[in-house]
Amino acid sequence: MVLCSANKRHDTDDSETLEFKTNEAMKMTVAISIEDVHPEVKLLKSLSGHQHMVQFHDAFEDDQNVYIVMELCEGGELLDCILARGGRYTENDAQSIVVQILSVASFCHLQGVVHRNLKPEVFIVS
Repeated sequence: MVLCSANKRHDTDDSETLEFKTNEAMKMTVAISIEDVHPEVKLLKSLSGHQHMVQFHDAFEDDQNVYIVMELCEGGELLDCILARGGRYTENDAQSIVVQILSVASFCHLQGVVHRNLKPEVFIVS
């Protein structure tokens, strides 16, 4: 997403912490940028439900922002985790990560979606 910020909110009803991503509609001056948000929300809705994907909860907008509410993953990027371990993983640990990544890619492909930017920076650890 372009021009977005993330905020945490703790939902006291079910003790779930969610992440709110705010796309500032007023800063999206190019019409194509504004229209890109709605298909992204539709895509997030259609891909929600896989155990290894961030869970989409809701989206709404006002005159100034588009808000996307999703599961909060506080573990950081996979790349940071790899670097923190000096790039060293046991075969079993590496296998576990790769199986999860392939499971997500397969799920996306079955939904007709091809992710064209698979790299450690785009995977978030929960």
